[in-house]
Amino acid sequence: RVPGRTNASVLVEDIRLLPEKDSALVNPVVHCGSGTISIEGTIPSDRYIWYRHGDTVGVYDLNWNKLEDLPVTVVDAEAPRGRSDIRVTNNNKSGDPWLEVQFFVRDKTMHTVSVH
Repeated sequence: RVPGRTNASVLVEDIRLLPEKDSALVNPVVHCGSGTISIEGTIPSDRYIWYRHGDTVGVYDLNWNKLEDLPVTVVDAEAPRGRSDIRVTNNNKSGDPWLEVQFFVRDKTMHTVSVH
């Protein structure tokens, strides 16, 4: 955060690219507010998931062609007003993948989200 009417200077050094390697989300759990959204199944690299509500989540390829539905269990998952931390737990024992994540909230704006 940079306060108004001030200047900022940033120096970035020693940037190294990470090699891309296939991974997967295995039975991931999204922790949102005081609740959870648990997905049963494996989501491999190069896939999108889109959960809009209900007891399944859609799994899509990179061209947004639907490949399958996976079962979902939701327990009191609701983003509270104001700041909200959202975490994704991966049960893949061979390592955690890098994730690109977007959250959309219906009816009320979610102003700040930090994903761990």
